[in-house]
Amino acid sequence: MTHSAIDRCDVLDLLEEAAVARRSVEVELRDGRSFVDGVRDVVTENGRDYVVFERHLRLPVAEIARCGRTPDGPRDGNR
Repeated sequence: MTHSAIDRCDVLDLLEEAAVARRSVEVELRDGRSFVDGVRDVVTENGRDYVVFERHLRLPVAEIARCGRTPDGPRDGNR
């Protein structure tokens, strides 16, 4: 990954930036799985933060170990 973010606030900032800029992110989960996907939104419900991805299920931000920007630039409208 080109940028590691471990602090919860850093992760939230990066995810929110990706949603606004229409960029994909690399995500590594605490269980070791990883993927690249676009971020649709970041929401807070009942005091917990969630990220809504384009192709993956909504995920609690607390399950993210690291995330970073992808080098591919903005997503196109076809993804």
